[in-house]
Amino acid sequence: MDIVREIDKLINYSPKRNHLFFTMVAESEEEGGTIKPRCPTRWTCRTAALESVLNQYQVVMDTMQEINETTRDEYGLKVGGVLSALEKFETFFGLRLSKRLFFAAEETSKALQGKDMNVRDAVSYVTVLKSYFHCQRTDEAFEYFYNGTVNVARELDIGKPTLPQHRRQPKRLDDGSNPHIYSAPRDLYCQIYFEACDLLTSELTERFNQDFLEPLVAMEKLILDAANGATSKLTWMQLGRLSLGRQKFYNADTASLNASGSDRTCSS
Repeated sequence: MDIVREIDKLINYSPKRNHLFFTMVAESEEEGGTIKPRCPTRWTCRTAALESVLNQYQVVMDTMQEINETTRDEYGLKVGGVLSALEKFETFFGLRLSKRLFFAAEETSKALQGKDMNVRDAVSYVTVLKSYFHCQRTDEAFEYFYNGTVNVARELDIGKPTLPQHRRQPKRLDDGSNPHIYSAPRDLYCQIYFEACDLLTSELTERFNQDFLEPLVAMEKLILDAANGATSKLTWMQLGRLSLGRQKFYNADTASLNASGSDRTCSS
């Protein structure tokens, strides 16, 4: 994602370079547009930024090449580094993988920010998102994605997937164990692909802990039913979870008040 931000700054922050980019777009046969900025705080804007670079990858590389050849200032050096990264398969793979995973996450994020969203529906949306990541974490899904990425990279004349050069660890860091050596680039990128899916799944599980949300769902149902004049039918297990959740919230609020009180005492 850092390279997307650098491309945005290099093209959009300079009228001269921005004009050059649009000239390159007009001369190409591709349907071009602007480079979307990547907002550092809003995740719902990241897929658009990724798509704007991936959909115009060749034009972006041509623009970076032209700037690198005609500019001799600090921006020319930055463009050279960006161009070198864009020509590597690992960069292209990372951008495509980010788009594949962030797209589903952003759609869920937009839904969770809806004004009519409730806790029960939020849990359902997150469950569907986790199922999507689980479906992506298969050998078949990886093979489809990897082969497609290799084919597109070949059309863009991007470097082939390669293994990083094996380097011996310094003696002070060597514990005597043999480091894992991949037999083919595909194995390395498969691990990267699976680790990304596992990381997102574990983060969702941690943030939307079921033990924490179940009392909230029960509380919400009880309040909504009472507001709508309906009778809540809760099982003894749900009542127990509701009571436990109420106690947790009470303890959390008490701890927060005690902490804020002690801060005021120290400041006075």
